[in-house]
Amino acid sequence: MGKLVVTLFATLPVLGLYWTYSLGRLLNEHTRPQNSSAAHAITHGKSTLRVISPVLLSLVIVTSSGGAILTFASQITADAASATIALLCLTGFATPTRWAFGSLSDRYPARYLIFGLALACCLGMAALGASVLESSAAWDLALLYLGSTLLGVSYGGMQSATLVCAYRLAGNSRLAQVSVLWNVTFDLGTGLGAMLTGIIAATTGFAAAFGFLSIAAVLNAMIILKSLRSAKA
Repeated sequence: MGKLVVTLFATLPVLGLYWTYSLGRLLNEHTRPQNSSAAHAITHGKSTLRVISPVLLSLVIVTSSGGAILTFASQITADAASATIALLCLTGFATPTRWAFGSLSDRYPARYLIFGLALACCLGMAALGASVLESSAAWDLALLYLGSTLLGVSYGGMQSATLVCAYRLAGNSRLAQVSVLWNVTFDLGTGLGAMLTGIIAATTGFAAAFGFLSIAAVLNAMIILKSLRSAKA
């Protein structure tokens, strides 16, 4: 019963999707630059969502992974102390890497940064999945903390890299729409990760749930390189 309640509350951000598009259009109308540059989205006649969808996919996978650990950390560890340290590894590395990758995004193509961060997410979730299966207490904790650290780096860095990349892809005239879509995607990923992990874990275990997220991350890395190859972002 407790897991069901947590899962239901975790999916509440999804309800905000109903107002997302209207809010984005409203903000865009009130913040449209008077002398806008030729944005990629306008030049190619594509909607903002379509233009930045590969970037949002990267964000939703990483935040889903983060949401899974933030929600179920206490259930994949032997005691409360281990869960606390794992969460400290995640959040402790997420904050400085978010700042660092914001700076790196100004100097390097964001798509390459997103690719690397997606791989870090993949390795982190794989390590967390392996920690659930590991019988040795020492290796269990080592994999748990390693996975949490890698996920924390990806979780923080991906926030900055995807936001910068989305702004560049959409152009100055659609900054408001990008901001709304990015924030909704962040919340959606957190709730979606908790929900999917709870569903998969209830039937096949946490290792399978984390393995699914790991595979999703590596597939996303391939999609990013392919879809943004010709984009200057």
